[in-house]
Amino acid sequence: MNKQDWDDNTERYVLFIDIMGQKNRINKLSHQDLIETMKRYTENTYIAKTDISKNIYKTNDLLRLITFSDSFIYATKDTSKKALEVISFTAANFLKRTFFIDPYLSIKGAIARGHFSMDEENHLYVGKALVDAVEQQDALDFFGIAAHPSMESNDCPLF
Repeated sequence: MNKQDWDDNTERYVLFIDIMGQKNRINKLSHQDLIETMKRYTENTYIAKTDISKNIYKTNDLLRLITFSDSFIYATKDTSKKALEVISFTAANFLKRTFFIDPYLSIKGAIARGHFSMDEENHLYVGKALVDAVEQQDALDFFGIAAHPSMESNDCPLF
């Protein structure tokens, strides 16, 4: 992807996903088993990103992925209709693929729309869209992925 095509500081869709029960996994598994388990989940997220990017749009210039521990952040390039479709399909595909890895795995997540800066060179990831997605995810009383109220707008054609 051409770096100049991606605005580091703009409004975009952000999908935050968290795998529940990480503390228990850390306490129960050996460190090596934990690493292997997390590699499977991380591999799944990259496969999901590749599937979405290549199979649906034949490009991966609309979506970026940040992972840390048991949390995954997907962010779109902008708030175009195509970006909305990509982030929506990414959420569904993540749930589907993770179920096949471990059907007992509990996942909570949320999609939000708003400003989110992604300065990859300086490793800075900050903005209201991420805060909204994390807070919405924390507020869920079920396992799955929900849309934050910021997704409700006149130019958001899927909602």
